[in-house]
Amino acid sequence: GKDFTVLASPIIYDQAVVDSIGPTAEGVITYAVAAPLDSKNPSVVAGTKAWKAAYSGTSPNGTAEFGWAALQILDGTMKTIHGPVTRSSVLAALKQQQSLSVPMLPIPVDFTRPAQQPSFVYVEQVKGGKLTTVKGYIPLTG
Repeated sequence: GKDFTVLASPIIYDQAVVDSIGPTAEGVITYAVAAPLDSKNPSVVAGTKAWKAAYSGTSPNGTAEFGWAALQILDGTMKTIHGPVTRSSVLAALKQQQSLSVPMLPIPVDFTRPAQQPSFVYVEQVKGGKLTTVKGYIPLTG
C-alpha cells in the first residue's frame, strides 16, 4: 500500500468528527476560513461565550460555528433594514455590508466587493487523534 495525506473539506474541521472517524483520520489535513474553536482570537472567544450563554450545557462544533456565523451575518444585516423586509431589501442590505463584525469570524465581513475571497485560511492536521493547527493562518495568493 501507499501512504498519502488526505485533504478534507471543512466538514472535518470539528474534533467530534475526527473522534467519530477514529484512527483512520490520522494525518488528514483540513482547512477553513473560520478560526478553530480553541483559538485565542477575541472574536472566536466572544462567539463561543455567546453560544454557551444562549445554549446552556452545550459547546459549539465546527458545523455549528459556520451556521452561527451565517446567522450573525443575517442578524447584523437585518438590523440595517428600515422598512419592509423583503428579498430585495435583504439583498440590498447585504451588498452594503463592508465592516460587519461577526463572532467566531476573525475579520469583519465585507460584501461590497464582488466575489469576496478571504485573505486567510486556517489549516489543521490530525495528529495523535487531535486537530492541531499547522499554522495560525496562511495568506492566500493569486
